[in-house]
Amino acid sequence: MLRSVAIRNLGIAGDKDTEDRAKALFKDYIEKGKPIETNIRSAVYAINAWTGDDWAFGKFAELYKNVELPEERSKLLAALGNFGSTALAKKGLSLTLSKYVRLQDSPTIPAVASSNYVGKELIWSWTKANWKTLARRCKAQLMLSSFVGDLGIVGDQKTRDEIKRFYANPKNMKKEIKRELAQTLERIDTNIRFEKLQAN
Repeated sequence: MLRSVAIRNLGIAGDKDTEDRAKALFKDYIEKGKPIETNIRSAVYAINAWTGDDWAFGKFAELYKNVELPEERSKLLAALGNFGSTALAKKGLSLTLSKYVRLQDSPTIPAVASSNYVGKELIWSWTKANWKTLARRCKAQLMLSSFVGDLGIVGDQKTRDEIKRFYANPKNMKKEIKRELAQTLERIDTNIRFEKLQAN
């Protein structure tokens, strides 16, 4: 696990040797069917997504649509949420509610996207725009709450106020998310305080 995390972090941080090796492994897998070592497959996928283009996005989407193993499906879905391009990050988020993603898997892409600085800028607008659909489809408490929890990455007062106002509207507020919303706003407050400390 530590090896995989180290490889992933090196590649995403821009280490050229790690990035080149990850791309070579992925290319061999796609073009020659050469399997990627299981223990580092998630890291290889993450690096290829973060540095990837339309070709890489298409390959990940194709692999996901054809895979049957749940563990592999989760890895591919996570990759689709980890693109470093704003355009492809939006494209990944759009897959969340598509016919290709199973309902139980729908929290994966937003969760991964919100964990990086590209997705961080997109997650609130995406959640707000799709909230009615999410609330209608995701009846399970933990599933619906997870989308609210993704907003805990926010770090500015303006967006924090927007989130609070949005869920203050009875049409948007659901009893299933009440506790998660309170915790999310607390995390945002912590982020804001941290940003202020960094600025001083």
